[in-house]
Amino acid sequence: MIKVFYFYYNKNKYYSSTPIVNNISFYNVNTQIYQATANGAQTSFNLGFTPTTSNNAVVTANGVVQYDYSITGSTLTFNFTPA
Repeated sequence: MIKVFYFYYNKNKYYSSTPIVNNISFYNVNTQIYQATANGAQTSFNLGFTPTTSNNAVVTANGVVQYDYSITGSTLTFNFTPA
């Protein structure tokens, strides 16, 4: 199972009652989640959205966080074949 969790800040919205966790303020953090089943042959997946930066993405394959990938436009490409 491939999962991509993408977190981004929406600077156009402001909440006056800002929750604080460990002295970090969160104004409006949005998430998008992509999920797909790996078939052992496919290395590229269309996310259905275009992240502004891959630095805000957490990618997992079978529950294990992955670092050997790239995101270009809306395409996630692994440098290996997830099974």
